[in-house]
Amino acid sequence: KNAIEEPCDRLKSPAQMEVVGKHIVKYSDLDALGHTNNAKYAEWTTDCIAPEIFRNYRVKEFQINFNAETKLGEHIEIWSKEIETPENIRSTNALGDDSRTFCFEGKRDGKSVYEAIFTFIPYL
Repeated sequence: KNAIEEPCDRLKSPAQMEVVGKHIVKYSDLDALGHTNNAKYAEWTTDCIAPEIFRNYRVKEFQINFNAETKLGEHIEIWSKEIETPENIRSTNALGDDSRTFCFEGKRDGKSVYEAIFTFIPYL
């Protein structure tokens, strides 16, 4: 049985992203086959989000696309850019649209290993 009824679309990273973090794949990142456990990509990404975002907002929705495996010792650059929140997940309140959406891409040697999008809404 599928966890969600509709499959997610493939993400496409926006232009003009900037490096917000770096990660060297560690032994604790790996699964039994020596590949990065897929939950680690979300962990690496959240470690690159400014603490004030988590103090003032909660995650409404996120999606990660896995594009290539990573292995022990590889260097991953994490790129990001804040974008306008897509209409279908925008959240509004009495003050207007307070959603914030960030795109991320993890790259190894300039090639994409994962892409992610996180949308936050304020604590009410």
